[in-house]
Amino acid sequence: MRKKVLIVLGILSLIIAVSLFGMAKIVNDGNELQYKKTYQAYTLLYKDVDKKIPIDDITLESVEKVEKSVDLVVDKEKKKSLMTNLQELNKYIKLRDDINNYYENDIVKSSTTLEMVNELLERNNKLIKAHQELLLPKINTIKEQVDNINTYKSSVVSLFTDNTYQTVRSDITRENLNQVLALKNNILQQDVINEQDNYLNIVDKELAYREEQE
Repeated sequence: MRKKVLIVLGILSLIIAVSLFGMAKIVNDGNELQYKKTYQAYTLLYKDVDKKIPIDDITLESVEKVEKSVDLVVDKEKKKSLMTNLQELNKYIKLRDDINNYYENDIVKSSTTLEMVNELLERNNKLIKAHQELLLPKINTIKEQVDNINTYKSSVVSLFTDNTYQTVRSDITRENLNQVLALKNNILQQDVINEQDNYLNIVDKELAYREEQE
């Protein structure tokens, strides 16, 4: 009788062990499938096989969708790796969008200052190298246009005795005016051109008056 009980217990133990093994395999397969689906969605955020260059139309929303899927990944190391990369993508997208906000019809807004440019550069320096290289050209373009505006404005005001633009300096010549006018070719912002034209017209009229008096 005892022998039969032991046999039954042994069979039950074997059945339980097989069942537990089967359940564990099912869970493990499910976890692996979840990771594969998540990783596939993650790869779609990039245009290169090395996962360095984000797709052109990537958004915070598309990254957030993948983040939610990553939350379901069981493997801690895999989850950490994916989350770290997604966080880098978020920083890239936010800076990219902020940079684009400094443009209007592909021209840098005239209200942009060097302080703003420096802030963009500082943020860009905190990105991974591949992302820095993607955004730096547009930041450099902003800086170049802001520098051109500042140079042009300072050259115009230098034709006057002060920044009220009321009195043209007595030593200003037509050549000086033409040198400043040549700088206008570097300006893309029409509002800046219109504003400075008003001041340059004052100089032109003053020089014309002086020339008549000679």
